[in-house]
Amino acid sequence: MKRIILISFLLFCLNYISKAQDKTEYVDHTFYSDRVINGQSVDLIPAGALDFKISHRMGRINQGFDNFFGIDQATSRLGLDYGITDWLMTGIGRSTTEKLIDGFVKFKILRQSSGKRNMPFSLTGFSGIAINTIQQPDPDISGKYSFSNRLYYTHQLIIARKFGKIVSLQIMPTMVHRNLVETRKDKNDVYSIGVAGKFKLSNRIDLTVEYYPDQNNSKYNGLENVSSFSVGIDIYTGKHTFQIFITNATTMAEKAFITETTDQWNKGYIHIGFNISRLFNIVNY
Repeated sequence: MKRIILISFLLFCLNYISKAQDKTEYVDHTFYSDRVINGQSVDLIPAGALDFKISHRMGRINQGFDNFFGIDQATSRLGLDYGITDWLMTGIGRSTTEKLIDGFVKFKILRQSSGKRNMPFSLTGFSGIAINTIQQPDPDISGKYSFSNRLYYTHQLIIARKFGKIVSLQIMPTMVHRNLVETRKDKNDVYSIGVAGKFKLSNRIDLTVEYYPDQNNSKYNGLENVSSFSVGIDIYTGKHTFQIFITNATTMAEKAFITETTDQWNKGYIHIGFNISRLFNIVNY
């Protein structure tokens, strides 16, 4: 009788393992939002969902009480992102800095999974375009900048892995192309390999870190471009994601915070910022 029970138990275990191996379990919510802080995360919003984003970056904290530690000054961006499918999304935004309009597409290439199909990491592609809508006078040519001179392009691969339920890490090889640069010494193509991470503090709160190193020694408005570094807290409430952080970047489009960050952490030139994301289900699949 004991032998029959033991054999039955072993057969049950083998059948369970076999069925488990026939299934593929995909990893969800590597990050809470489709943005880490300033830059993109590996995640996409769901198909048929519309994400309305409000982003603010305050002035320098070290300005003191007279400027309410930077809160009296602010730059902002309003954005709308839409999930076309579970593997493809698009978005558009408008920033106060340079009256910049940006648009992008973002698509899943690989998705971290286990079981029948074992994939150790997720891979997402991102391509964006931005235009400076302020027609500034050209220093060399009378008149205004041409349309093409005010265009910027960003291409990025986002490679990420979620380690258990607590830690997520990602790396972001990035290229920003600027059609027009300030001097002949400046390069049109700027490269950066960003890194980001998430550490879960509770079921609805994460600690996030994001870093885009300056690897080109480029300049912006005569100042040295420096590495963009941000650290913050994500609070997830279901339909809302609220992010509050400190950063040395004051602009939110990729071409801006990667190639035009000039405030230095070691001089106290840091800013309070926040992102508010509200998700609406437009189409039910």
